[in-house]
Amino acid sequence: MLHIHATGNVADALIVEDDVRRLELGRDMIAAKSADGSTVQNLYIQPAGTTAFATTSGNVGIGTTSPGLKLDVNGDIRGYGSIRVNAAATGNPYFALYQDNNEKAYLQYEDSGDLLAIQSDGGHRFLSGGANERMRIDSSGNTIIGGTSRLTAYSSNFRTL
Repeated sequence: MLHIHATGNVADALIVEDDVRRLELGRDMIAAKSADGSTVQNLYIQPAGTTAFATTSGNVGIGTTSPGLKLDVNGDIRGYGSIRVNAAATGNPYFALYQDNNEKAYLQYEDSGDLLAIQSDGGHRFLSGGANERMRIDSSGNTIIGGTSRLTAYSSNFRTL
């Protein structure tokens, strides 16, 4: 075991370097820098072939070496608990789904009307009991409930069941 103890105002407790880069390990930080310590560089963490990556722009990537957002994950994500999307007091939190870098659908809370907006490039399907389709709203606005009969939208009136 290696134990390094620094006292006082020592910013760097350990420096590991070669002729190109240096890694500084301090009390509250880990930094990758140029060999002379003047330029902060990207920091890579690669446990067992998996890449986690931090850039000087403040973005962090897992499974990617070029993160484009604050957290950029290439692969599946597992979570326990809840996912929170937060906005300012008068904002509109937004959860988008992408396919091949193109937005295909989103859920958004609209503060101005206290509404939940659900948008997709196509229609909406509502399933229950596994994969059993119970209702569909197609891309033309037609509604199918429990089978093949349709309720169609016309002018500004709505049909009721």
